[in-house]
Amino acid sequence: AGSNQLAHLTLTVSPTAPAGTTPVTFTDGIVLRQVSTTNADALAGVLYFNNTVTISNSAGIHEGDVSPRTGGNGALTVSDVVQVGRFALGLDTATSGGEFQRADSAPRATLGDGYITVTDWAQALRYVAGLDAPTLAGGPSVQALALRTASLPAGSRRVSVGNVILASGRTAVVPVQLQANGDETALGFTLRFDPAALTFVSARSVLPGAMLLANTTRAGSGRVGVAMVLAPGTSAPAGLVTLVELTFTVAADATGELALAFDDSQAIRELTDVNARAIGATFANGAVTVVPPRTLGWRTAPRVEPGGNLRLDIGTAGGDAITADRVGKIEVWVAPSIAAPRADWVLLPGALQLQDGTIVLQDNAAAARGLRFYRIVERP
Repeated sequence: AGSNQLAHLTLTVSPTAPAGTTPVTFTDGIVLRQVSTTNADALAGVLYFNNTVTISNSAGIHEGDVSPRTGGNGALTVSDVVQVGRFALGLDTATSGGEFQRADSAPRATLGDGYITVTDWAQALRYVAGLDAPTLAGGPSVQALALRTASLPAGSRRVSVGNVILASGRTAVVPVQLQANGDETALGFTLRFDPAALTFVSARSVLPGAMLLANTTRAGSGRVGVAMVLAPGTSAPAGLVTLVELTFTVAADATGELALAFDDSQAIRELTDVNARAIGATFANGAVTVVPPRTLGWRTAPRVEPGGNLRLDIGTAGGDAITADRVGKIEVWVAPSIAAPRADWVLLPGALQLQDGTIVLQDNAAAARGLRFYRIVERP
C-alpha cells in the first residue's frame, strides 16, 4: 500500500540533443497500459501521468569530465586528467560523440578544435585544480578530418603530509608522501595551513616526468590546491615515496606545532591508478614543528658503516653551519633504553667531529652494544 517505485528506466542522451525539455509519455503502441492484481484481475480507473525530462546540454556534464568511461560522473578530478592524457598520447581512443567532445576542451574559448592533444591535457589539469571555472560541454564531437600540423576502500595506500621540523624565519620544504602499491599515477588534494605562520612559496613534483599545477588563489587564506600526474602509462614505485614538495616561508615569530590538513575546497582529494581509475587511499593530516633556527637535530637518518660503527649527522634546523666553538659545548649521552634513569645515561667521549659545518657523531662501540639511544645536550 502507498506510493511505490515500480521500475527504473535508463536512457542515453544523444550528443546532438538540444538543451530544453522533452516529453516522456505513456502509450499503448507496443504493450497495453494495465495494472493487474495478484489474481490476474485488471484494475479499472488507474490514472497514468505523463512527464518531461530536462536536457541541460548535449551530455549534461562538463568539459574535461571523461572518467569513468565513457560518460563521466559530473565531477572534475585527477582521474579525468589521467584519462585525457591517455587520449592525447594515443593510449586510449575517445568514442565519437559526448566522450570526445568533453575530452577535446582546448582552446577553451571554442570548446575544442577537433583534436585531442597535450593542450587538452593541460586544460583538464586547470579545471581539476580550480584555475578555470567548469564549462558545459560543447564543441566538436568527432576527430577532425584534416591532419594537424602545428571515494572507495582505502586499502593499504596512505597519503600523508608534514611531520617535519622547520626553523622560524626561514624557508623550508614540507613533503607530501604516498605509501604506494606501485600502480598509482596521479594525486589531487587541497592543503590547509595557518597563513599567519606559513607563507606558501611553491610546489614541485618529485618523480621524473610528472606534471603539476597548483592553485594559489587562496594561499593568502591558508589554502593551496594541487594536482599532479605522471606520464600516462607510468606509475609511482611501490613503498614510501615523496610525490610533492611544498615550500613555505616560516614567520619569524612562529613557534610550536602547526597543523597541516587535507580538504576538497580547491582540488578534490583523489588518488588515481595507471588506467585512469580512482582508487581508495587514506589521507592523513600532519603537522610541522617550528623551532629557533639554531636548534640542533638529526640531519640524516642513522646509518651503520662497514665494521658496525654507527654514524649520525647533526645540523641546525635553519641549516646554519655549526662552528668549532659550539661543538665544544655539545655532549653526547648514550643508554640502552629511552626510558633509562639519568644514572644509566653514559657520556660518550670523543664521539663528535665537525665536517663542513655539520657535526658527525661516530659511535665505534655500537656494534658490540646492541640497542642504543642517544641524547644530544648543548651546554651554555
